[in-house]
Amino acid sequence: MEKYVPRNAESTVRKYLELFNGVIITGPRQAGKTTLAKRIGEEVNAEFVPLDHPLELEYLESKPYVFAEKHKAKYLILDEAQYAENAGRAIKYLADVEGRKIIATGSSAELLSQKVISELVGRVGIVELFPFSIDELLRAKNMEKAYDEEIREVVKEYIRYGGFPRAVLSEEENETILQHLLITMIKKDAARIAETSEQEVMRVVLAVAARDGNTVEYSAVARDAGVKYHAVKKITDALEASYVVYVTRPYHKNKSSELRKAPKIYFTDTGIKHAVENRFGEIIKGSDVETAVLSELLKMGLKPKYWRTKGGAEVDFVVETGLDTIPIEVKTNWPEKIPAGLREFINTYEEQTPIAIVVDLSEEVWKDRYKDVTVVKCPLWRLKETLQKYTR
Repeated sequence: MEKYVPRNAESTVRKYLELFNGVIITGPRQAGKTTLAKRIGEEVNAEFVPLDHPLELEYLESKPYVFAEKHKAKYLILDEAQYAENAGRAIKYLADVEGRKIIATGSSAELLSQKVISELVGRVGIVELFPFSIDELLRAKNMEKAYDEEIREVVKEYIRYGGFPRAVLSEEENETILQHLLITMIKKDAARIAETSEQEVMRVVLAVAARDGNTVEYSAVARDAGVKYHAVKKITDALEASYVVYVTRPYHKNKSSELRKAPKIYFTDTGIKHAVENRFGEIIKGSDVETAVLSELLKMGLKPKYWRTKGGAEVDFVVETGLDTIPIEVKTNWPEKIPAGLREFINTYEEQTPIAIVVDLSEEVWKDRYKDVTVVKCPLWRLKETLQKYTR
């Protein structure tokens, strides 16, 4: 039996099942959504219904009363619910009319579309489940109490191969698993959502990868990929809906000196990034660490942006947590403790910025002050606890 690794989202799923008629678990393919749903389902004797089965899907969409008659359990797991065109309406019927509790899983943000959510306002909770975070990976390897020197080696491996459970738990075939997963995500999700060919999607993916964390002009991607401009935007949206990439928008508060146009596009997982690049070697680039930081922030439920001024000042990521705005700079080597971009951001947003963070892969930790803002340097594997410690 495959080893089960407890997920950070478990308590949230349980809470939502108590508070609402159900919960939607969405996120990338093979991130562990079905495994998590089954784990929680065991506790409440839930019945598992795979909606990639054509007959089950047909009954759910066209004859939900027959579907309900066939599946009588109080708790139902509707797996791969993104295939149901009327997912929201079907879940609403099962909850309101049949009195069921629903756990729906799906590998696409289509499940969070306005069409679906409008049917389910106040009825379901939503959980986005990404691949293993660093703390979940350490849990999987029984290294939660390991020394920083040991953790650093695990994190370097995490940066090379990402956090997808199958790749992480299979130490010999991880590259093959990731390459196959990339193809599946493009074929079954992104190409389907964008209503185009796999080849066209892959050309856009490769053009985006060539920019590697830099700002992206869709016109340039269209030119390099040999794809029409409007198709590039549609494909990019589909890649984001499929959790292949995350589009970071510029952060601004109506400051005339700040740039507000081109986004940056990151892969949501370093393993998928390296599958696209066909690069799993020992060399870790700065963009790899940036992607790993972005991935960790997403797994904390944050929505990172980036900051850049017309004068050239820049911060890699900006996140908003409650009342606070936190700039995060990712570094490998630099000659000064407080990077210039952080100093400029603090000059602009000091009142709403209690902490600024520098992240790298070294084990060194230090704390400094710039004006009235605490500046903390932490290794990547301490980012989550640093944010929790210093933010409101």
